[in-house]
Amino acid sequence: MRKVLDTIVTATLIFGSIFIYYYYDEAVSFTRVLLQTELCAKAVTFSIGTIDPRFKLSKTEGEKIITDSALKWNTFAGKELLKQVESNGNVVVEFVYDSRQEATEKLGSLEYKLDTSKVGLLATKSLYDSHKATYQRAQLSYEAHQDSFKIALASYNTRVETAHKRGGAQRGEYQALSAESVKLQGSVSALQNELAALNGILRQLNTLGATLNGEVIAHNTTVRTYNGIVGEELREFEEGQYVSDKSGQKIYVYQYEDLLKLSRVLQHEFGHALGLDHVTDPKAIMYFQNSGSASSPNSADLAELARVCKGTK
Repeated sequence: MRKVLDTIVTATLIFGSIFIYYYYDEAVSFTRVLLQTELCAKAVTFSIGTIDPRFKLSKTEGEKIITDSALKWNTFAGKELLKQVESNGNVVVEFVYDSRQEATEKLGSLEYKLDTSKVGLLATKSLYDSHKATYQRAQLSYEAHQDSFKIALASYNTRVETAHKRGGAQRGEYQALSAESVKLQGSVSALQNELAALNGILRQLNTLGATLNGEVIAHNTTVRTYNGIVGEELREFEEGQYVSDKSGQKIYVYQYEDLLKLSRVLQHEFGHALGLDHVTDPKAIMYFQNSGSASSPNSADLAELARVCKGTK
């Protein structure tokens, strides 16, 4: 199922409301009445029509999943409900490529791009956090050394001033003050080196911050593109459609995300071709939304099949 995504202000992705695909079916009441009387006695035949190559599904793959989806009902019922014929079947299955599948493919590409950018964001954010922690530790160390230097310098200046007031330092005191002066000069040099290293870490941190912001902006741009497609083009997609009119019976497939979804939509439309209505179980094949994950009909589908075809087990 598609999701509407929120843009991010940190490296954490927030996913929003769930998007659901809907089945669409035309009025076929006259066909269902007919099938209720004939379904158990005679299998509904189907043949495979055109599979648009733009679906990136080979003819062999397409024919196999159509056949397997039909056979799910036969296996489930324990009898031949659907029978494949080379041509002129009661029902013809067609794959029609239009803006719906094109948009789905775009979304798939964008989802991959979003997943990739999320990994990159998390890696950059982790590196940024690591450098930030290093900078904070270095800053605390520098500030502590700076405070110690200030205390030592104040003490030295007080001792020098006291010696001057007495008219000069004694020889031992002078030597001690000279040694302290050299030590203070060394501290100044060390502080300068420490500050240079701190500024180097800060520059790296700022560079990483700019990189992270750039990745967030790029990611959010992709999210907005994704949401635009979901919101404007895919709000109520009809993945498949069973049509019965004067020209005959058709199952049209317009769009699918993956092979499981494709199998489910084919089974759903084959169910309508057998005369089945929608059921209330969200997990069932014949539920009006393609929101489940089951790969074959369940007990709710069996109950609907039994209603249409008395005695089916």
